[in-house]
Amino acid sequence: MASLLYINETAVLIGDGMKQTKEARRMPGVKKLHQESENFSKAEYIFGHLFGAVGILMGTPQKWFCLPLFINLQNDVKTIFS
Repeated sequence: MASLLYINETAVLIGDGMKQTKEARRMPGVKKLHQESENFSKAEYIFGHLFGAVGILMGTPQKWFCLPLFINLQNDVKTIFS
């Protein structure tokens, strides 16, 4: 049975975001997004969706993994920081 990872009596949560490119520019939620890639062959901007996720670390001291708790489509920076 897997247990949660606690540090200072607080469960460890992990947050991350992912940009998914989309071909259609008129699709709901598609925005112009800046690429943070160090690869110069990629375009500086893409059109797509920005997804955000929050998960909790669980497992054993030999192997930890992240169990997703919440994933949603981010609209703007205000949504990410709330």
